[in-house]
Amino acid sequence: MDIFEIELNALEHRFVNDHIVSGITILPAAAYVELVLANFEYWNPETGVVMKRVKINTPMVFQNGETKKVQIKYEYKGDIYNFSVSSMDETSSWLVHVEGQIQEKVCQEILKPEYAQYKNNDGFRLNKDKVYEMYRKAELQYGDFYRCIDSILINDKDVFAELNVNKNSDYLQDYFIVNPALLDCAFQAAAMPSFYESEDSIFLPYYIEELIYTKSFDDSIICISNQRKSNFDNSQIKKYDICLCDKNDAICVQIKGLTIKSVGKHKQKNDGISIPQNSFKSSKYIKLNSDNRNELSIQGENCIIFCKETALAEQLSKDIKSNGANPLIIRAGNEFRQVSENSFLIRDNLFEDYKKVFNYFLVSTIT
Repeated sequence: MDIFEIELNALEHRFVNDHIVSGITILPAAAYVELVLANFEYWNPETGVVMKRVKINTPMVFQNGETKKVQIKYEYKGDIYNFSVSSMDETSSWLVHVEGQIQEKVCQEILKPEYAQYKNNDGFRLNKDKVYEMYRKAELQYGDFYRCIDSILINDKDVFAELNVNKNSDYLQDYFIVNPALLDCAFQAAAMPSFYESEDSIFLPYYIEELIYTKSFDDSIICISNQRKSNFDNSQIKKYDICLCDKNDAICVQIKGLTIKSVGKHKQKNDGISIPQNSFKSSKYIKLNSDNRNELSIQGENCIIFCKETALAEQLSKDIKSNGANPLIIRAGNEFRQVSENSFLIRDNLFEDYKKVFNYFLVSTIT
């Protein structure tokens, strides 16, 4: 087993700080790919590498410029390595954010798309300003590092996009194996038809069937994305196949089965909190204590519990999980702090802390 540890800081690393969802800074899916590739030692850059079954379990959230200790782990299993990316939480436990498999690329045929049939197709175009204005309205805020889409041509569910490294970025291209800025922008481009159809819905990646790395990116690449025919127009989950080619028509990366999930539409309230309309199947509010906790019955995926007693909160969490729900436990404290994957301390007299909790709740529903 190989284990690597690094530190990431939202203020020092632009690939962290420039990716904000509903007001929360989270590490994008593309950054996990780069972390895994950069630390994997058992492959030849001349032949490439394959990542499989990449699943995002929970977002890595950065608060107030904090530094996180991040661990990348590889465990050999036959002819393939299982990997995971974790961060240390407030209890000094490792919280697993992403897991999957990786191996040296074996000889396999990669079908090269024909540029012309996409570039010259009828459809509608979106320029850079329009693309990022749409994302801004959907509460996806990209800094300069992640603004690499120059133009997008959308033809039904297919996308042809031209991506260029933002010259205002502080990072040189050779700093990365797979530049997370360009890879994330490929994900942005692939998802654009779903954003366009659903207006202000947020779609975020949470699974990749297979990613085949052949060569590093240039400063400029072409992204060709095809939405799977099995996708339904109103489905909350969409799958895409993506091919990324350089200016010489050479394939750099091929992605099969990029899966994105909608975390619901936003409805703006007068108090400024942006609440997903579909996040709660039903609402039930009960004043709980140690005598009446057995009255609580929640059937569903999402719930938030505000509780003063630690022991009671832990027991409630256990009870609710047994009913198939996924509770978020909130307790009062002297600061806003994420204690573990599903536990927060908040200042109960501060509106901003409640807003952060609800926004985290929104983001975490991608799993």
